[in-house]
Amino acid sequence: MGANDGSIKLFNAHTNKPHTVLNTTQSVVATSPYDDGIYPLTCLRWKPTNKQYGDADATSSILATASSNGLIQHFDVDTNRAIESAQITTHRDNGSNINIIDYTCDGSKLLAAGEDKHVHVYDDNTCQLIMSMHDRGLAVPGHINRIFALKSHPDNDNVVVSGGWDGMIKLYDLRDGRPFASIGGPMISGDSIDIFDDMIVTGSMRNKSEMQMFSLSKQKLIHSWDFNPSARENNTGYVLSTKFSNDGNYIFAGGAGKNDLRIFQNNCDTTADYKLQMEIKEL
Repeated sequence: MGANDGSIKLFNAHTNKPHTVLNTTQSVVATSPYDDGIYPLTCLRWKPTNKQYGDADATSSILATASSNGLIQHFDVDTNRAIESAQITTHRDNGSNINIIDYTCDGSKLLAAGEDKHVHVYDDNTCQLIMSMHDRGLAVPGHINRIFALKSHPDNDNVVVSGGWDGMIKLYDLRDGRPFASIGGPMISGDSIDIFDDMIVTGSMRNKSEMQMFSLSKQKLIHSWDFNPSARENNTGYVLSTKFSNDGNYIFAGGAGKNDLRIFQNNCDTTADYKLQMEIKEL
């Protein structure tokens, strides 16, 4: 997990005990005499391994991080050190913050987005910018407000989905370098877009119909449902994080409001009732 002091805390998933602490400020050069180099982390992503392509025992030791000052760093958790040659400082130097990063499923490209409304695509080995995706004056416009969620398709390294404050989902093809479709609906303020097969699930920053399921191929809304349909208060929604389970059978959602975590059944191909399976309240 990433903290507001720039540190990364790793935990052992089997014992729930702390594993190690990484310091993202160890290799950061201050940009002014008043800059102490300490910034909250906005996103963490493990670099994908060959697990998706047949190597079931593969584990990743490379962790990419983004901070609120726009700096992107890579860490080797086996050595507990930052990879000095793998910093992306473009956004920090331009004064543009990064809210979200993600890898393509083959691990060759790192995507970044945030304040400037573009989706930036980097070669992960060289850390060089390949392209910045927006509308390029073509038919489908890009985002008109900050991007907070960004997800590469887990099985197709050319398809990317993003969302943010403008109430729109944008679908991109890396081969074209631009959005090819736009879907209205979710108001996204966190890491709350995920993809499984043809399904896109989102969580919104509102207190009604926070959860939505979309079809990637049909590029339309399938179903909306409330995060907490029995709530009487107005502060129980505001979903900031949304994920599919590894098999796609469940949807995890949580965030602000009363800090609840909820797990829903994913049955969009049948009754689309998304029954609540479990909840942890007031974390």
